[in-house]
Amino acid sequence: MAESKTKAVELIKYVLKLQIKITLLIGLGMYYFSPFAVKILFGEEYERSADILQIMSVLPFIIGLSNVFGVLVLLTHNYKKEFSIILMLSGLFSLISLVPLSYFYDAEGAAISVVITESIVTLLMFFTIKKYQIPVFKKFRINNEV
Repeated sequence: MAESKTKAVELIKYVLKLQIKITLLIGLGMYYFSPFAVKILFGEEYERSADILQIMSVLPFIIGLSNVFGVLVLLTHNYKKEFSIILMLSGLFSLISLVPLSYFYDAEGAAISVVITESIVTLLMFFTIKKYQIPVFKKFRINNEV
């Protein structure tokens, strides 16, 4: 970032594209292979665990995005306060949503709470990037510094 904002943002874009591809593959693998893996590793009595893993299979993708948005974008652009606020609000939401969801829906509810919370983190970071017009989602012209 100190040398060239354009190069830094281009690197972030590259990492984002790579992160999306890798985490989508991991998530799809988790979703499709968790019933087989749970059955082989733990036996049929743990079949319910596969359902919970399938609910959580979106997390690699969601968390991958939030890591790029948070660590590589917000923190490198000196939005530490906004980053911290997002994490604190999301933690509070998690505590509030976990109790009723796990009470009514047991382990599946807890998994849903985690998915919702991580989705909120990612969306808030995305909207913060858009709000401050950090050009991660814009095209660049050659020799045009951000």
